[in-house]
Amino acid sequence: MLHRTLVLGFSVVAATMAPPASRADHTHQFFFRAPITSVEGTAPFNINVGDQLYAQYTFESGVPDTDPFPGVGVYPGLRNSYFSVDGTNLSDLVGPITVMDNTARGDVYRVAFTDAAQDVNISIELIDAESGAVDSDAIMTTLDLNLYTGKFDVAQIVIEAPSPAPAPPGSTYRLVATIESIKTYAVFCRCDWNQDDHVNSQDFFDFMADFFSGGGDYIPDGVHNTQDVFDFLTCFFNPAPHCP
Repeated sequence: MLHRTLVLGFSVVAATMAPPASRADHTHQFFFRAPITSVEGTAPFNINVGDQLYAQYTFESGVPDTDPFPGVGVYPGLRNSYFSVDGTNLSDLVGPITVMDNTARGDVYRVAFTDAAQDVNISIELIDAESGAVDSDAIMTTLDLNLYTGKFDVAQIVIEAPSPAPAPPGSTYRLVATIESIKTYAVFCRCDWNQDDHVNSQDFFDFMADFFSGGGDYIPDGVHNTQDVFDFLTCFFNPAPHCP
């Protein structure tokens, strides 16, 4: 565990620090909303066509491409994932992110999630048949759904999993959902208060200066109180994995 040590002697700047323009944001979250358009097999009884499937995952954009072929990028930077549809939840499935530029099917963005122990497989796939969505196989930190709405384009989430009882053992179901909304965010280390890619004493002093000048809503919940201080210190002394 990385421990933070406060070192006296840093100046206190009483201002809310904006992220420097040159800052590299390595952790990102994608959120999807997709109504179910097809149910095959014996799915959980409460899942029906038209139900909303929600998906999200966090990944690292700084990981290297593990595929040697040009035009194909395979990235192992997936951190965590969560899928929910009408009370049925799946979480922490892992797998690679694949970006393919100008293939026979077009430009392809695919994320494969697998839980081998439960025999669950999920894929998120975006295909631009006209090959205008990307111009390289670099990992993508934003997604524009408007690029995947053509006649021959694909924007879907597919879930394949074992059917619940009383279905016979070995039975499976398959859900297909059409993506209707995508939101993408850069994930900052929140206790890197001055956003300089270093968590150190200056962040502590900058946060406390903001707090005592009426800012420092760390949570943020619109309320300025000591809980913000406690939560900041929790991150500061026990930083999240994506903190520098």
